[in-house]
Amino acid sequence: MLVDDDTDLLGALRDALDDEYEIVTCSSGEEAVRRLELVKTKVTKLDAVICDMRMPGLQGTDVLKEVIKCNELMPRILLTGFTDLEAAKAAVNEGRIHHYESKPVEMTTLKQVLSKELALYEERKAIAEDAKLKNKALDLAERAIRSIPVPRDKK
Repeated sequence: MLVDDDTDLLGALRDALDDEYEIVTCSSGEEAVRRLELVKTKVTKLDAVICDMRMPGLQGTDVLKEVIKCNELMPRILLTGFTDLEAAKAAVNEGRIHHYESKPVEMTTLKQVLSKELALYEERKAIAEDAKLKNKALDLAERAIRSIPVPRDKK
């Protein structure tokens, strides 16, 4: 999902990426959050979010916090044309971004970053699934151990 209030840039990003990816665009943070609600209810699927930092209404950090609620493993890439250190710190600390890119963005670089982040996302999902299966196995083993009768001392 691409999120930016600059519709010209949004179109350029879509054009650069839609030959390799299925692209969803949102021209505001509010629209992005509505789209994320569909992801939460499993009506639609997203694999990554590329979001502008500064937009009217909901800021990029706010959108990225919602992405975390939706799927904390999903790649979050932040774009900004500003060098506001406090906003960048908030994006890292609150939006827990995976990558930060300054505008004007180099499309080749963005494609490489997105490709890398999606590969890492697949790895994170596999690790999370493996951990989930191992936790289930541990729970079953613990239940089995607890069901074993413990002999009492006869004194």
